Amino acid sequence: MTATSTPSSPSRRLEWVDALRGLGILFVIVGHTSRIPQVTQWIYAFHMPLFFWLSGYLFHARPPRQFIRRKVFTLLIPYLFFGVLAWFFWAFFEYDYGDHADDVVPALQNLFIGRAGNVNNPANAPLWFLLCLFMTEIAFLFLFLGARTVANAMAARKYGADNPEADRLAEWLRLSIIAAAPIGSALGGAALIHAKFQRLPLTLDIVPVAIAFMGLGYLSKQVSHRVVAFPAVADRVRAVGAIITVNCPLWLRRICVGIVLPLGIGAVVGVQLRVHGVHVDLANNVMRIPSVAYAAAAVMIFAVYLVAKNFSPKFLQYLGRASIVILGVHDVVKHEVIEAVASVTDLSTTEVRTAPLWVAVMSAVILGISVLLYELVDRTMPFVIGKQTVSAWRRDGLRTAPSQPLPSYGMPLANQMQRI
Repeated sequence: MTATSTPSSPSRRLEWVDALRGLGILFVIVGHTSRIPQVTQWIYAFHMPLFFWLSGYLFHARPPRQFIRRKVFTLLIPYLFFGVLAWFFWAFFEYDYGDHADDVVPALQNLFIGRAGNVNNPANAPLWFLLCLFMTEIAFLFLFLGARTVANAMAARKYGADNPEADRLAEWLRLSIIAAAPIGSALGGAALIHAKFQRLPLTLDIVPVAIAFMGLGYLSKQVSHRVVAFPAVADRVRAVGAIITVNCPLWLRRICVGIVLPLGIGAVVGVQLRVHGVHVDLANNVMRIPSVAYAAAAVMIFAVYLVAKNFSPKFLQYLGRASIVILGVHDVVKHEVIEAVASVTDLSTTEVRTAPLWVAVMSAVILGISVLLYELVDRTMPFVIGKQTVSAWRRDGLRTAPSQPLPSYGMPLANQMQRI
C-alpha cells in the first residue's frame, strides 16, 4: 500500500503503517537488549501497546470461521513454529549458560499452555505477544459483532429496518458500545494485574489490556475517517493547521511535526514515568500506577504515529514487513550476541547491557542477524508466517524471490507482510 491508499483499496500498502511497525520492532529489540533503567522504563511503557493499537486500526471484521482460520495461519502457526524451534535450541545448546535441566519439560509444556512471563518462557519469552494477539483479535471480533447486532436491533426498534436514520443511529450506537468496552477492559486488566493471580493460560490475563489498546486503535481510525468524511470538519482542521504552519515550508513542517514534537512528547513522558515511578511489563504481569501507564502509552503511540506519518523510509518499511520473523527470532539471537560480546570484552553481561554504546552495537548486530533469518524464512518457508499456503509452496518449490502474501482477511499487525 502507499500513503495515499484508502481502506477500500486492499491491494495497496500504507507506507506509514509499515514504517510504524518498523519503528515498533526497533523499540522491541533495544528494549529487550538494554538494561539501562531509563531506557527500558520508557520503551516498555508503549512498545507492546503500540502494536495492539495498530492491530485495532487495521481491524476488518469478517465471518468468524474465515477470520479465525486466517489468524491461525498468521499468528498461531508462527507462534508454535518459532516457539518449538527456540525450545530445541535452548534445550540442547544453552545449558553452558547456567540453565537448569528441570526447566526443559515445563518450558515445552507452557508453549502449549500459553502462560506469559520470562519464568514460564525461558527459551523465547517475547512470543507471548503472538498468542495474546491471536486471542485478542478473536475477542475483539466477537465484541464488534455483538455490538453491531445490539446496535442494529435498537436502531430498528426505534426507526424501522429500512429507515436511513436507523443506519446512522446503529453506527453511532455500535461505536459507543465499542468505546465503552475498552474502558471497562482497561480497568479490568489493571485490576487483574494488580491482584497478582496465578498466570492464566493463553495469556488471558493480558488480553483485557490488549483489548483496551486495540479498541483505541479501532476508534482512532473511525474518528480520522469521519473527519475526512465531513467537509466542514475537515476544512476547520486544515484551517487550524494552516494558521499554525503559516509561511512554513513543507520540509520544516515535517521536521517540526515528525521529529521535534515527538521528541518533546517522548521527553515529557520519560520524565513523568520517572517522577511517578511507573513501570510496565505486560509479559511479567507488572503495571505500576495504571492510570499514568495507560496515559503514557496512548501519548507515546500518538508520538510514534507522527514520526511514521511524516517519515516512512524504505528501511523502516522493510523492517515492518519483516517484523513478525524478527519478533520470533531476536530473543534467541540476543542471548548469543550478549554472551559473545561479554566474552570478547571481558565484561559481565550486566555491564555490557548497561553501557549505551554496547547496547547500540548489540542491537544493530541482533537486528542484522534477525533480518538475515527473515530472508531465509521468507524464501524457503513462507507458509510458517502466513504468506503462502503449504500446497502452493510444494507446487512452487524453493523460490529465489520473496513470496506474495495471501489475501488479507482483517490481518493483524503482527503479520508484517499482509495487506489491508
